[in-house]
Amino acid sequence: MGSRPVKQRINQLLRSKDHRVRAAALNVLRFHINSFKDHEELILKCANDSHGRVRMTAVVTASYMKRKAALKILAASEQHPIEKQYKQSNEYAREVINRQPAVSELKERLAAPPSH
Repeated sequence: MGSRPVKQRINQLLRSKDHRVRAAALNVLRFHINSFKDHEELILKCANDSHGRVRMTAVVTASYMKRKAALKILAASEQHPIEKQYKQSNEYAREVINRQPAVSELKERLAAPPSH
């Protein structure tokens, strides 16, 4: 992923009119995050995207980053409404960033072991 044309193509796709293309490009960026020196800036821009799917993908991508940068992206994303279909993924990514167990995992851990 080190080639310049590939990076230019990802940058171009992140500016697509189609939210699905922007979200998919962000997923590619997530798995090649170290290849992009400006990854924080790109993801932050996506966290302020007009579509909820792209914002949710930005938060998920941020969960793979260093905590300080991830918190900045999370805060930007949370300035916008979170659609119902993205709420669970967004909450899980937020918990990962905050280094807390997801609520569903916490409930499972608090369950008493079966008595034998």
